[in-house]
Amino acid sequence: GRPADSRKAIETGLSMLASDRRPRGFVEEARWRYYEGATLVLLRDAAAADRALRAALATEAPGWLHGRAHKELGKLADLAGNRAGAISEYRVAQTMCRVGRDDECADEAAKLVRRAYRLAS
Repeated sequence: GRPADSRKAIETGLSMLASDRRPRGFVEEARWRYYEGATLVLLRDAAAADRALRAALATEAPGWLHGRAHKELGKLADLAGNRAGAISEYRVAQTMCRVGRDDECADEAAKLVRRAYRLAS
């Protein structure tokens, strides 16, 4: 509920991650990038959100996490007025999340297929 505070915490976490030389957990970097992207969607920073979400997709991670990144990319497409692109991303998200047993994500993606995403003003 406080995306600006989330952004600061995520930036701090990413900075710490970049300087930490210990071996990373399997999903660690992808999860950080996903959260960064989702927060940036809420903050309406489309270009930065797109970069973060695509970085999450470029990182090895479970399908459910990639599905969540696709759901956020769908939101970006909706906000840009690209409904067809949004629906495509939501359908990918729905499939990946369902296969990954992330029913919350799959259900939200299904709802977004039916009704375009809009940020509260």
